[in-house]
Amino acid sequence: RKDGENFESKKLGCKDEKASEPVDLSQYSKEKTSSGNYKKINNPLVRKDGSTGKHTNVRGYAYDMCGHVSGSVDRYLELSGKTRASLKPVSTPCIDDHQLLPEDDHNRGVLKEASAKIVLKCLYVARMNRTDLLWAVNSLAREVTKWTVNCDKRLHRLICYMHFSVDMQMECWVGDDPIDCQLALFADASFASWLGDSKSTSGAMLVLMGPNTYVPISWFCKKQTSVSNSSTESELISLDAALRVEGIPALALWELVIDVFHPLKDVKPELPPQRQPRDIYEALTSVDYVPPNVPEPNGRAVLVMLEDNDPVIQICIKGRNPTLRHVPRVHRVNIDATYERIREDPGIFMRYWPTKVQFADILTKGSFTASDWTNLVDLLQIRVPKDIKEIRRLQSQNVGSDNKTLPSHLSIDEVLDHEDK
Repeated sequence: RKDGENFESKKLGCKDEKASEPVDLSQYSKEKTSSGNYKKINNPLVRKDGSTGKHTNVRGYAYDMCGHVSGSVDRYLELSGKTRASLKPVSTPCIDDHQLLPEDDHNRGVLKEASAKIVLKCLYVARMNRTDLLWAVNSLAREVTKWTVNCDKRLHRLICYMHFSVDMQMECWVGDDPIDCQLALFADASFASWLGDSKSTSGAMLVLMGPNTYVPISWFCKKQTSVSNSSTESELISLDAALRVEGIPALALWELVIDVFHPLKDVKPELPPQRQPRDIYEALTSVDYVPPNVPEPNGRAVLVMLEDNDPVIQICIKGRNPTLRHVPRVHRVNIDATYERIREDPGIFMRYWPTKVQFADILTKGSFTASDWTNLVDLLQIRVPKDIKEIRRLQSQNVGSDNKTLPSHLSIDEVLDHEDK
């Protein structure tokens, strides 16, 4: 590598010295394999690096916005005139299009005048830490100026989900050095998911990951500006937006963080040398050339792009696709620059990621089964804490001789004290 380290030996976990270390025979049993070698003792409590998996320096965080979620529900009940008994338990915040009547897309909704006050209040919650609400809120925010009866139904479904998932929190934890962490960029797109104009939706999520680190940094859900003719085309547009808007800026920032906390010794960043013109023609053609003012990427910070569409990965490897020559003119996106950045940048990698565990899938569509939705939300680390689960369990029971339930504002200690009394 440019910094003088042996990258291959570091990656393989070996040393540069030729002399090997003595073998610890206590790790092997007296039994032999068919090839004559001693069998190694497999201790499931000990990892490959010799550690037991218990880390004391891991810090966990939970982003709690229960108050904002409750405020959104109260605002809806206030402006719609409905009671809390009208809210029923639902599995997902979205309602399938086949459950709606086509003629209701042309009838004026009851909440047309108050729709913006409700939807934008929910949008703040979805953009801050409730990723599971973003697609449903985004689809309603597009319809504020043309609100219909079906929009009333979609909003009611969203409020029902928010009411019965008010205790959910986004959890994250940090327990590694910056040099041991990598940026993971999940990118996905739907294909003609919007029935009104057959346009696709792009979704992306940027996460800081490590052996003991998981921190969601940013995410977005955007409707594409043009109609895509294939799922590969919509995935490429989503990949370009994710890399340009979220990936490259975060990669530059994380490279700076690594250089600050783990500086290289006796290595100074140098700007690439400026080319001298060889003749008068090159001097005239490069009269507007502006030299770079930052050094080239050194590859210490790593961005892994996780894509669930295999043709997109093959196109990025080849750097061309003759069947998508219309994309720069239709979508106004320079995908050649995306190919070049992925192929040439030493810190950007790409790998296949299964659709079942694709984080960005929850940002591109709303049609999920209850089991798939629960799995995706759990993968996003959005869940109800154990202490709040215990509170809700005690509140649902009749405590004491007066046969009354516990108030909802009590803390876990107050609930337990009340139960002892």
